[in-house]
Amino acid sequence: LKGKAIKFNPHNNRGLPDRICFVPGGLVILVELKRPGQRPRKNQLRQLQFFRKLGFTATWADTYKKIDQLIEWIKEYRQTYRVFHVEHLCLRQDCPMRRNKQ
Repeated sequence: LKGKAIKFNPHNNRGLPDRICFVPGGLVILVELKRPGQRPRKNQLRQLQFFRKLGFTATWADTYKKIDQLIEWIKEYRQTYRVFHVEHLCLRQDCPMRRNKQ
């Protein structure tokens, strides 16, 4: 899909997902990878739930079939939804790009 799946290597926060996937179009997906037949531990499930509550897609997979299903879901999602990019975000009060709300 021409994105990038980066290995998440948290040293001080146990249970974070193994991969953070950046997909063209602004989609970010967090994935916990397990061996076939294994399930995520309780702390890993809590972390996935935390990211879901923040609005991210967070899931886990224990087989290549589930990864393939995730890729198919991404393809469908990208056809349905568009993410708009913000070129410039200015938080300063005196920024000329900021709209005057008077």
